Amino acid sequence: MAAFPVPGPHDHPLAVQLSVTNTEGEPEPVPPVDAFIWDSARWMLLSQGAGGGAVVPAGYPRLHAAWFLARIIECEDRDTLIAAALNPLPGTTWKGHMQVLTTDDTPSRVYAHFRYHSPQRLSGLLLQVERYHAPVLLPPTHHRDAAAELLGATTALIDIERMQIVEWLTPPLSGIAWPYHPTAHGPAPTDPDGNSSQTAPLIHPDDLATTLRNMHDLATGHVTANRTVARLLTVEGHWQSVELHHTHLPHGSSRFIAVLIRPLPTQPQFDHQLR
Repeated sequence: MAAFPVPGPHDHPLAVQLSVTNTEGEPEPVPPVDAFIWDSARWMLLSQGAGGGAVVPAGYPRLHAAWFLARIIECEDRDTLIAAALNPLPGTTWKGHMQVLTTDDTPSRVYAHFRYHSPQRLSGLLLQVERYHAPVLLPPTHHRDAAAELLGATTALIDIERMQIVEWLTPPLSGIAWPYHPTAHGPAPTDPDGNSSQTAPLIHPDDLATTLRNMHDLATGHVTANRTVARLLTVEGHWQSVELHHTHLPHGSSRFIAVLIRPLPTQPQFDHQLR
């Protein structure tokens, strides 16, 4: 038997992986494993970055948690996991099986274990236990939203306490520089301060105040829905005009709102909103 450390952020070990030998004295294959810290305050996964595993791609020491949730196809007691990640308290733990998309977009089953690590953080471990080879024709992790698809738009769930996208309900718009999303950026630098092009503001500075004010109006109950026009940063460094339609969930917590993001073909006026 041999033991190998499983590194997390900054190469600090988060787990130990054991390898056993078979009857011929040869070591059994070691299944892929991911170890990371789930930073609740920034809604981000912090990993070792260099090696990667079954789910977390190599070269991405910081990944948005909304991206990770979109990789989960099936999860036992998913709501409990998200609640624990939003507000990790001492003694918090969650474990169970998930079916996820691996780095090559192949469905796979993993055993997941999350537990309290430090204030606002969970330690996460994913161990690949079974692999599936069934073809994936459409991303099975997102809901089918015919309205969003017809509009060429995307929908997401926003935590208005943190002004943060917590989960993609439909695939995010392509070409937008979504922070810490692998499809929007190349591998990020691994410097300890997290400086990279991914830290650039997503919303145009001239549109940010109006967008935050409208979301605050929803949070305080002044309105139940609103429409904002804003510009989002593209991966080429330009600005894409979009409509943001925010609304409260019909039977959900007032902490969360849904947003439909629809690209606009031309530059609109930025002096109005509809409620």
